[in-house]
Amino acid sequence: MERTEKDVERYLCKRVKELGGKAYKFVSPGNAGVPDRVIIIPVQTDLGIGLTYFAEVKKPGELPRPLQKVVMRQMAHKGANVFTVATYEDVDDACEDMKKDRRDIEVAVRYAEKRGVL
Repeated sequence: MERTEKDVERYLCKRVKELGGKAYKFVSPGNAGVPDRVIIIPVQTDLGIGLTYFAEVKKPGELPRPLQKVVMRQMAHKGANVFTVATYEDVDDACEDMKKDRRDIEVAVRYAEKRGVL
């Protein structure tokens, strides 16, 4: 059975939840082409540190539309973490990247705490 965009989106939400995060449905009236999901991954909740990502979800074999590419590029140029997922493997790769980002921040926070910065 061929996977649908909805299947990939459900899998993304499940995997993000496993990371302790939440994948919110993103709708921005008057702003066509925005990604489907806003993902928030907690890092240090006592310090209010977390990671935010924007995910465009597609069915396998499908690519973002031209306007979506433009919007995602604009978001990335402003410093946003933006990615597209179209397969379960894409989701797994994105989650591995998010875990790595979280570990990097945890190391930086420990370093700053050790030196009395935080």
